[in-house]
Amino acid sequence: LALGNVDVGPHPWLNSTSNVWVVDIGNSGIKVTLAHSTYSAAHAILQHGQLQWSTAQVQRIWQATWKHADLDSATHNKTKVSLRSANECILDVDDPTWPTQMIDGVHATFGLAPNTAPDAWLVSSVQRRAWQNWSTQLQLLRPQDKTTKFENHDLAWTLKVDYPDRVGTDRALAAWAAWNLLARRAPLVVIQAGTAITVDAVDEEGAYAGGAILPGLRLTLNALAGGTDLLPHLTAADSPAELPSLP
Repeated sequence: LALGNVDVGPHPWLNSTSNVWVVDIGNSGIKVTLAHSTYSAAHAILQHGQLQWSTAQVQRIWQATWKHADLDSATHNKTKVSLRSANECILDVDDPTWPTQMIDGVHATFGLAPNTAPDAWLVSSVQRRAWQNWSTQLQLLRPQDKTTKFENHDLAWTLKVDYPDRVGTDRALAAWAAWNLLARRAPLVVIQAGTAITVDAVDEEGAYAGGAILPGLRLTLNALAGGTDLLPHLTAADSPAELPSLP
């Protein structure tokens, strides 16, 4: 598997005879997509650092919101909107059964019958409690599965910052993906608007050059309500059209 500018050889997590899944564990929720259903096809797609999954596969994403991050349960008053859609699943980070619920939901979404064949899971996580639960529970529930937690050094890419290991994997992956989507032309800036707003740069030499983290919309509204006397608790809208008009 060639990532960045260095050929690091076949990644061990690809050595699977069944489904290969990619899991993104964030602070507000979790997303799962199917990389491919066979080892040989997955290896062909991922070789040379080109994550070129078909549109049909990428659009089929199973997702859930963490209970502690859902607006309907996080506030005492009735809210107009929620972070999740009507059909989206709610999982509790501290509930030992959430990996089972996730796997059942993933199989149902992708139309796959539950099976005992070993699956491969490549996980990117910025939620430590969720990852700890996942890594311990999956070993008990499905000991035949293979799980690899993605780390920044797996990219074999230069992170030109003082503490490369402290950069969130979601930020490093987004910058690396944008760099590749633009045929490795640089410089560029990537902005993600999630639980936090992150701004990350790739410099003219094609190296990750760091960035900044700002509170996301919901965190900003919560901070304003908690730090002031007269401002009410407002909820984050699902779309910009639902927000008040700016002057």
